[in-house]
Parts: sequence; C-alpha cells; structure tokens
Amino acid sequence: MKRLLSSLKGAKPESRFFISLWFRFFAPEAGVPLPVAEIAKMLGVSKNVVMSSLAYMTTEGFFERSHIHLGVRAGRPTSQYFATNKLLAILCDDEHPRFHAGLIEELHYNNHQHLTLSNRLLLCVFLLHANEYGLVENLGFSVIAQMTGMSNDQFNSQLDKLSRLRYLRKLSSGVTSKVIFGSRPSIYLLDITNERFSSAIFRSVTCEQAIGYDYEEMLNSLIARSLGGLTGYRNAQREKDADRKERQLKIYENAKEKFDGLACTGNSERSWMLFAELKRRPVLKYFLYEKILLLAAQKVFSGENRDETWFLQLAAEFRMELEPRFEKGAVLAKDRGSEAVAEVGDAECRELASQSREDGDSLDFWDLEVFSQILANRIILPVIEALESKIAILEQHFDMPFSSAFVLEDKQTEGVSIKPTRSILGLYPVSQAQVVKRVYVNTGKVHDLDVCNSEQ
Repeated sequence: MKRLLSSLKGAKPESRFFISLWFRFFAPEAGVPLPVAEIAKMLGVSKNVVMSSLAYMTTEGFFERSHIHLGVRAGRPTSQYFATNKLLAILCDDEHPRFHAGLIEELHYNNHQHLTLSNRLLLCVFLLHANEYGLVENLGFSVIAQMTGMSNDQFNSQLDKLSRLRYLRKLSSGVTSKVIFGSRPSIYLLDITNERFSSAIFRSVTCEQAIGYDYEEMLNSLIARSLGGLTGYRNAQREKDADRKERQLKIYENAKEKFDGLACTGNSERSWMLFAELKRRPVLKYFLYEKILLLAAQKVFSGENRDETWFLQLAAEFRMELEPRFEKGAVLAKDRGSEAVAEVGDAECRELASQSREDGDSLDFWDLEVFSQILANRIILPVIEALESKIAILEQHFDMPFSSAFVLEDKQTEGVSIKPTRSILGLYPVSQAQVVKRVYVNTGKVHDLDVCNSEQ
C-alpha cells in the first residue's frame, strides 16, 4: 500500500483512503459494474467521495471506464471501471505490510466510524511504518505528506484527534538542529492495544502471518510448476520427431525434479492435475484456504502428540475433506464473475490424466493422496506452527478462552466477488466480529456457532 498511496499525486486524503478501500473489496484485474450509490454503501463513504475519486483515477490514467447496461431494459448505462496496466504495475510491486495487516484491514472495513476518512488514512500510514510494538521511527513529514496529500496544518489536526482518541500513545518531536544532532524525524508510539481494535488485535496477532503471503506464494509456485510439467509432458506425447520429443521429455523431467524439491517428496507429479484445477477454477482455491484454516485451528487445540503417525492422519483427514470437491469427474462450482482458464484446459486435462508412457506404465496425474500429503507438509503444518506461536504471544496479553474463541468469516455478495487481501480468511473473537458464517473451535473440534446457539 505504501507505493500505491505515494503514487496518487494531487489526490485528496479522502480519495486516497477510498482507493485503498477499493482494492480491499474488489480484485484489481476485475471490472466493477456497480452504480455509484451501491459502491458508496458497500465501502461506507459518501457518493461525492466515490465520484470525485473515480474521476481522479480515470483522469490520471489509473482506471479505464466502459459503459454497460444492467438488466434487460435499455436505459442509462452504468460505468464499469478497470485498473490499467499503469496501476497494476504499481500494485504488483507494492510492499506487503510486515506487521499489523489485521489492524489496517479493520480500518478499511469501516469498524471505526468515529474516525473520518482522513483520520483512518493517517492511521493506516502509521501502521504501515510501525514495528510489532507500534513504534514508528524514521517517518518524516515529507513522506507523510506524499502518502496522505495533507498539509502541515491538516496533519497536525489529524494527529491531535488520534492522540485524543488514544490511538496515539506518545509523540516525541523531531530534532532539527543539524549542527549538533543532525535532522531527525518525530517518533510516534501507537496504542495497538486500543480497545477499539479489540476485534482486529486477535486476528492480527494470531493470523497475520499464519496463512499469509508466504504460504500463498508456496501454493502459487506449486501450481505454476505443475502446469509447466504438464505442458512438457503433453508436448512430448504429441511430438513425432525423435529429437524434439527427447527435448520435450527433458523439459518434463526437469520440471518433475524441481517440483519434487519444492514438494519435498518423490512421485509428486501425481498431484499435478489437482494443482492445475486450482488454477483453472479459482473458487476451489478459496475453498482450499477455508479447509486449511479450519483443520489447522482444530489441530492447534487437539493436544495430540505429533509424530509420523499424526502427520499421516493429518493428510488423511485433509484428503477426506477435499474428496467430494476434487474427485475425478466431480461437478465443481464456478467462480462468480470469473472466467479464468488454465494453460491446460478441460479436455487436455482429462487426456493427460489417462495417457501412458511409451514403456506401458500408467501415468496418473490425479492422485488426491499425494496432493493432500504435499499440502499437509508444505502448508498446513507450517500454518499450525505459526498459529501456535502467535497464540502464545496473544496469551501473554489477553485473558480469553482460546479453546472456543475462533470465528470464521466468509465475505461474498451476490454478483460481486469481494476479494480480501492475499485472498485469505481471517479469525475473529466470538464476542466482537460481525460475520456471515460463524464457527468456533472447542477441544480440537469445529462447531457451527449458529447451530449451537439454536440448541440452547
């Protein structure tokens, strides 16, 4: 978000925060065919902020606008906005928040209505630069002004309000005597335990990195290398010229060797078709994250001894969860609004899965057991360990019944895909979160909270 905010030259603070809100709710690569009034309601801002911000983004070449008709009747068309290559390049290179991603996200979801958009923008900038303790150093006003578009008077006014509301605990003014000390910016200490952050503190500490960027990158790498291996194998099978066929087989073998190293197991190519399905059907990737998070939460509180038998049982349980959706020939739900197509299509996938080597040995790329073992080893187990370490930190600061304090949020609205940062699900305290789908973990088992309440 740092590079994005710094690139919005001339934009008002309200527009900058609106634009950061936009990418919390909508995927950058997807068009948004919604009227201004609906966007304003969804993002919790005024229609004037929406119109002025979209006008700025279009004028500056960050958005492209097209017109579509919603519904069957002809009438006034609705504008649809797409991110341009100029903006996508900025987003691709933007820096992922190292700390406090959960707190930043809560501000974007309009949980702090006592703060103006300018208040929240400045707080976001502070959180982006804060360490794990909320300390902000080496952040001069020139950088703040570049990211917020605020004048010195506006900044001081916002700073005063954040202090009065106890988001800012302490301020140490900067030193400007270059002769003695040199020029040093002010130091800010944020109150990241502010009671208004109670719903996000839990997620931020426990899950900010538990199933975050690193594990999504791991999954994307597995998918990409699977597609490369499948393409090499397909080309080798189709090639008639002996020399070219040999080259394609070497490409396939090289892809297999690299994938084995990434998956930390042999015969890992047997999972390739299943990883290709994740590329071809993004809704399956979303479903997979949900299952990973739930299973990891269960195992954290199960109290089981972790040995080889435990790991095999973990992989087996994960396979049982996936089987109804990943079986060969299963009817799979399609993403709303997504027409993503993998490099290996439906017909080619089925063809590859049934092809054989020249030596007659059957080559099956659709092995759910191998797929489950790879994910258990490379993603689920690290998530469990990360989640445990975060909970240990949290237990030092809060007295909460952790064995029954987890809630899963699933944000989807009809017709529009709301894509959270890093495409992950979050954990929230039962007492604070406003959620659509609610479950809790108790003695290592996940229960539906609404069902439990209805039985009482």
